[in-house]
Amino acid sequence: MQNTNYLFFVILTIIAGIIVTIQGPVNVELGKSFGNQYWATVGTFVVGGIFLIIYSLVTKQTLPNLSELGHPVNWWKLLGGILGAIYVLSVIICIPQLGVGTATVLLMFSQLGTAMIFDHYGLFGYEVRPFDIYRLIGIALMAVGIYLINKK
Repeated sequence: MQNTNYLFFVILTIIAGIIVTIQGPVNVELGKSFGNQYWATVGTFVVGGIFLIIYSLVTKQTLPNLSELGHPVNWWKLLGGILGAIYVLSVIICIPQLGVGTATVLLMFSQLGTAMIFDHYGLFGYEVRPFDIYRLIGIALMAVGIYLINKK
């Protein structure tokens, strides 16, 4: 059963990667339609928020316990929305300048490097996964890939 769950999450992650790659150009086109990248970002989050509300209602997600909402939340836990907005806006601005392929590879490279730092130090309370020679080789190969993809 555990292998089935693992495979499900691998497939879901691959689908999420495909969706993120599609999302960039779609958001760029929305920005062209709006005539403004910033309002396209707002539109993306408004539509996404409406989708999540509908999804939550249809799938009967349990609502948060209202008594727990009174407890203080660490401020940094609220940064996800801001970071997401910065990400979407950056992608809308950068894809027309760099192209979908280059922007996506640079995003993947920076995500992988950041993730390895998080893993190495066990940030956010996650399991420590030390940086080793294999991870170094992986990042180096990705850097070579970025160079080759952009070589003219």
